[in-house]
Amino acid sequence: MFRNLVIVIGIALALTASSSADTKNYPKLIVGKWKVMKADEGTVPEGAVFEFAADGKLKFHYSADGQNLAFDGTYKLDGSKFTITVQFSKDEGRSQQVEIKSLDQTTLTLIDAEKKIVQLKRS
Repeated sequence: MFRNLVIVIGIALALTASSSADTKNYPKLIVGKWKVMKADEGTVPEGAVFEFAADGKLKFHYSADGQNLAFDGTYKLDGSKFTITVQFSKDEGRSQQVEIKSLDQTTLTLIDAEKKIVQLKRS
């Protein structure tokens, strides 16, 4: 029984270390272009593209009503917490904090405070 407990504790510690290591890689993994493949209603349009630069800047663009729209902004990572700020005009911007549910070389899944999910794929 003691041996089983040690194995369970070892697995739990390995998973915690792996999760922590993954979080440390987020700043490198996030850099690049990501296309929204699936998004819950009230989030962002499917097909929208986020481009995250290593310096914390981002570009966001999508098409709506036959127009191509593009905006600049910034992002900040704090562990799995992710704050995105987009400037719609000189005087108008919007910030939102989301959490990274998963992130690897090809996929990014975000979840907001209302539990709405946005799934992106590296493009």
